[in-house]
Amino acid sequence: MKKFKCEICNKKLHINTYRARKMHINGYKHKLLKETRVMELNEDEKIKYELERNKRLFGEKYDLFFGKQNFGFRLPPYNFKQDFTIPPCPKNFKLPRYFDFTNSDNFKPDINENLQDILKKLT
Repeated sequence: MKKFKCEICNKKLHINTYRARKMHINGYKHKLLKETRVMELNEDEKIKYELERNKRLFGEKYDLFFGKQNFGFRLPPYNFKQDFTIPPCPKNFKLPRYFDFTNSDNFKPDINENLQDILKKLT
């Protein structure tokens, strides 16, 4: 199993699970070392210059781009039907090699139509 290496603490965790990583990241020593690293970076002249330049460029909108965010990623509100279930993935399903994710026409509700369109494009 791969080991987790914390670059801030210069420490290897022998158990690479989500729980072990979360416990380490929420630890007192990790938080202190993270704060000292941020303080050291803020003292660096190049980084100071970049921060000042960004403040000048963005003006009032600086906090919107670089400020501390008090919320995480949120999905837009959506009401699911009561009988909504996620269908199981078909066995041995693979997308074709040249599937174009940028084209919205490839995402039709019926997967069979999608696959037929892709086959037409390839032949």
